[in-house]
Amino acid sequence: MEEIIKLHYVYLGYSLLAAILAIALLKAAGTNMQKIPGRFQNAMEFALDGLRGLFSGALGKGNEEHLPFVMMLFFFILISNFLEFIPGIRSPSAATSITMALGVLSFFYIQAAGIRAHGVWGYVKHFGGTIMWLAPLFFIIEIIGELSKPFSLGMRLFGNVYGEDQILVQVFTAMGHNIALRIGMIPLQVLTNILQCFTNLVQAFIFPLLVSAFIASMASHSDEEEGGHDAPAAA
Repeated sequence: MEEIIKLHYVYLGYSLLAAILAIALLKAAGTNMQKIPGRFQNAMEFALDGLRGLFSGALGKGNEEHLPFVMMLFFFILISNFLEFIPGIRSPSAATSITMALGVLSFFYIQAAGIRAHGVWGYVKHFGGTIMWLAPLFFIIEIIGELSKPFSLGMRLFGNVYGEDQILVQVFTAMGHNIALRIGMIPLQVLTNILQCFTNLVQAFIFPLLVSAFIASMASHSDEEEGGHDAPAAA
C-alpha cells in the first residue's frame, strides 16, 4: 500500500512538471512577439491558430470563452504524454489518479458552463428533456450519463497511454537480452517510438475534443432562444 501511495506522489510530481512546461511554453509563445517572426514564433502561431479553429468548431458558436481551458488541457496532456521519452520519467497520463483528476476537473467545468449559460433552473430543466411526461425517466438517464463522464474521460486516456507504455517496456526488455537481439530490435524500437509519437498526439486531441463536445452540449443555446433574440432585429 505504501508503495502505491509513493508511486502516486511520483506521478503527481511528473504532472506538476508537465503543467509547468505547458505554462512556460504558452508564455514563451506570447512574449517577445516580433513583426518579422522567427521559426519558433511562426510554428507556435501556426499551431495555436489551428488549435483555435479546431476547438472553436467543437465548442460551437458562442462558446469561445471556454477555449483557454480546452487548449490548456491539450498542452498539458500533450506534454504529459511525451514526458515518457525522457529517461527515468513516466508519463502522468499513465496513472489513473492523474487522468481521473482531469476527468473530474473537466466534469465540474462542464457543469459550471451549463449553469453559467442557462442559469440554475435552465441547467436542471436541461436534464428533463422536452417531453414532459417522460421527464423523470430522462432526468435519471441524463444524470447517470453526466456522472459517467469523468470515469469515461479519465479511463480512456489512462488505458491508451498505459498500453503504449507497456509496449515500449516490452520492446526495451527484449532489446536487453543479448547483443544480437538488441541489434535486431532497433528497427522495431524506432517504429514503436514513431507510432507512440503519433498516438500520443492523437490522445492529446481526443480528450479536449470530447470535453469541447460536452461543453457545447451543455452550454449551447437552443434554436428557439436564438430565434427569439433574432426576431426583434428582423422586425
